[in-house]
Amino acid sequence: VGHPLANEFDDLDNRQLVRESLGLMKEGTVLAILPGSRMSEVRALAGIFWQTAQIFQQNHPDTEFLVPAVDRPIFEYLTKQLQDFPKLKVRLLNGKSREAILASNLVLLASGTATLEAALMLRPMVVAYKMAPISWAIVSRMASARFASLPNILAKKRVVPEYLQAEVRAEVLAEALVDIVDAKEKDAQIEFFLQLKDMLRRDYSQLSVEAIEEMLVYK
Repeated sequence: VGHPLANEFDDLDNRQLVRESLGLMKEGTVLAILPGSRMSEVRALAGIFWQTAQIFQQNHPDTEFLVPAVDRPIFEYLTKQLQDFPKLKVRLLNGKSREAILASNLVLLASGTATLEAALMLRPMVVAYKMAPISWAIVSRMASARFASLPNILAKKRVVPEYLQAEVRAEVLAEALVDIVDAKEKDAQIEFFLQLKDMLRRDYSQLSVEAIEEMLVYK
């Protein structure tokens, strides 16, 4: 039946305006980093993401990093963590995750709804996810999907690089990000994101009603 988010990101020409509103450079590389919306996700991923940013910055020294925090506890946690990475040019935001993605050239993020938002904003991405080993042992046996990130699930193939559990290492993530910037992989991602947007931009309200009515009739 489509997805309502597909109709929310039609104005994608305002990257420069968003950068200006956030006090960022108008040109150059901006990497948005979204380590998750729950504290457990942030604790598992943030440290690795900062290490990833350090490695990436060695290849692209003029990069600015945008990091939205969904709430005050996560903002304070990230602020404390970033004291150990003084050389990173990080702008930590209160909320504004969509603005951070829109202002960016590419995104490093935890698997979740934000991956779909980034895809619909046509931003190339690298996806990672970690959870407690015992939780992973249970979930991995129950899950039927081959992939974790929504773009890959919808594509039914690996369109965006995604790394899970032991694969989530700074050097691996950094290499994937550098490949996006320096190679043509970003073009392949954006091409699929455009197709995905067309696929999901439908009259989801009416189609949902029709689908529900059809289910009620069959019942």
